[in-house]
Amino acid sequence: MLDTAFVPIPPRMAAFLRFARRHPCFTAGASLGTRYFIGDSATQLYIEKKERLDFRRTRCVTTVGFIIGAANRGLARIHISAPT
Repeated sequence: MLDTAFVPIPPRMAAFLRFARRHPCFTAGASLGTRYFIGDSATQLYIEKKERLDFRRTRCVTTVGFIIGAANRGLARIHISAPT
């Protein structure tokens, strides 16, 4: 755990950290979904040189990222909590 005895945390950051601690699957899904969204948008605009974004494709890629992130975190929680 991060030792914050000497570093003051702003109230909004503290609220976000509490939310992330309570909802790790949602936080992981949102994080990976955001990265997939940015990656697909950049790919369409700069590598494929499209004039307009294909929002249907971007929506699908973002959804896949959200699902993979949440599932991965959920499986990690199951694995960590499983008795050995």
